Amino acid sequence: MSRTTGKLLLGFGIAVVVLALIMVAALREAFRPDVNPAPVWGSNPSPTASVPMPTADQFSLKPRITAQNCFGDAGCAVTVRVEIESGPVLPEGSDYRLSYVIEQIKDGPRIGWLRLKGGTDYSGTAEHVTIATAEDKLTVRAVDVYDS
Repeated sequence: MSRTTGKLLLGFGIAVVVLALIMVAALREAFRPDVNPAPVWGSNPSPTASVPMPTADQFSLKPRITAQNCFGDAGCAVTVRVEIESGPVLPEGSDYRLSYVIEQIKDGPRIGWLRLKGGTDYSGTAEHVTIATAEDKLTVRAVDVYDS
């Protein structure tokens, strides 16, 4: 065998070994168990899956009177805040609005809303209304929940 043929065979042998190593690495990667496999249709949702939006009937609301001035037959001027007595704990990062109706007001129902954030955090504004007498009891009911 000539010297040139020997060098050619040696180079070919090295190329075959390198190619074999590349193929082994590629096959290992292709058949490596997946840490986060794709979800199977109908399987249990992952913790990051979307959570259904809450509904108004899941919330119990109450009026909290923070100020009241009565003027005889003219009725009473009342400042009221709507508070959530009970409701679902919302996922972190969620942001909804809960609309409500305050009833038993002298000049008719008042519509308002609360902003609901993840967990049990909510905020709203005080409502200034007039009731017929100091004995009248305001009631509040949740109407709808929608994305903020």
